[in-house]
Amino acid sequence: MRNLQSGLMATAIALLPPAAHAAPLKVYVSGAMAHAIQQIADDFAKQHGDTLEFVVGTTGTITARIHNGEKPDLVEMTSAGLSQLEKEKLVAPGTHVELSRAILGIAVKSDATAPDISSVTALKRTLSSAQTISYIDPKTGGQAGAGIVHVLERLGIAGDAVKKSVYGPTGAAAVEKVSAGQSDLAIAFASEVLPLKGVKLVGLIPQELQDPATFAGGVGANAANPGDAKALLQAILSPEGAKIVRAAGLEPAH
Repeated sequence: MRNLQSGLMATAIALLPPAAHAAPLKVYVSGAMAHAIQQIADDFAKQHGDTLEFVVGTTGTITARIHNGEKPDLVEMTSAGLSQLEKEKLVAPGTHVELSRAILGIAVKSDATAPDISSVTALKRTLSSAQTISYIDPKTGGQAGAGIVHVLERLGIAGDAVKKSVYGPTGAAAVEKVSAGQSDLAIAFASEVLPLKGVKLVGLIPQELQDPATFAGGVGANAANPGDAKALLQAILSPEGAKIVRAAGLEPAH
């Protein structure tokens, strides 16, 4: 998974002249795509001579940081969130590209018995019997939080779930509460479970409850390194980048 030396990516990188940037390449990403993009970005930075500033947050927190004057080179977040930043002229026009779709799954401790989530009825029973459930705090402005609340509402257990919910500022932080023994199970994007130690992905929630979140990337309107940001986006979209995105538990958009 770490082998990013594909001909296509190398060609994309080679198109840019050698650079010695005083400013780091600032990459702001959502929790859902953080693991995959960091793998691609780390290798890109080493090959291209950039230093990397990597910031992970929800669409809400990243948007707030940009509104407060921060100037990322590459921005990745929900498609809707990125479109809004385009309208506000905070993402360079014409640079918006769809990157992936994320789907929800259930995580438990690595040595725990996997609960039954094979059907809507089974998932409801599993969530109802859990003593504690962790997931991203819906107030953080992440699409996962709203999606999870909607799933709980559709199952008819939202009220009971709130009483035993343990929140995390990101999906990964919520999953880590399982490995720390603070939660019986977590609901999160599969891509926020697979990279973590001490937990395992039981599986995806039933298809009829899924409402995949779509994620996109673009170049910051005030980017210090717009050329490198565009090239990094192309590296994510390349066949080799798509393999990494898929291995991280996401569905590439292209």
